[in-house]
Amino acid sequence: LLPLCPNRIAVEEVVAHDRVVRFYRPWPACPKFLADWDALSMKVPGATPFQSPHWQCAIGRFGDSLGTMRLVTVHQGEQLLAVVPLQWIGNGRWHTPGRLTTDYLQPLVQPENAAGTWRAILESVRQFAGQTLETITFDLIAADSATREQLESLPASTGFVAKDQVVSSATTIPLAA
Repeated sequence: LLPLCPNRIAVEEVVAHDRVVRFYRPWPACPKFLADWDALSMKVPGATPFQSPHWQCAIGRFGDSLGTMRLVTVHQGEQLLAVVPLQWIGNGRWHTPGRLTTDYLQPLVQPENAAGTWRAILESVRQFAGQTLETITFDLIAADSATREQLESLPASTGFVAKDQVVSSATTIPLAA
């Protein structure tokens, strides 16, 4: 049975270098956090409405109801640096949710010192998932997204190897005014 009023606070907090990584099971409802997330989604170059808390909350409802969602956030002091929705799909596999509902799902990571933020995310996910972590798949990353470059340049110390594979494409057609 699902709880009528689920706990919407972080279920775990990991300190990774100079950042704090928080893991939420159900989507958080804190107005300040949602406002910070919304502001971040408008500041990150190349971000789309699909990365806003409003869209992500809608596509995360199914995983949230199953208890498989994990919202990963990265903070440095009071500043929100990243929001990465992940869903556990079993057998040590994690992926970004919503691949059936939208075209681009790149994680929302502030570009300043993105390498340090990614290192904190990956090290913390490994610690959070423990021995069960096999792969993390970031589905539907736009070809021109900074996420591709950021993930490819990860240091080997994270224990991950990035493999960029194009499995489909979303076509854009510019129309004249």
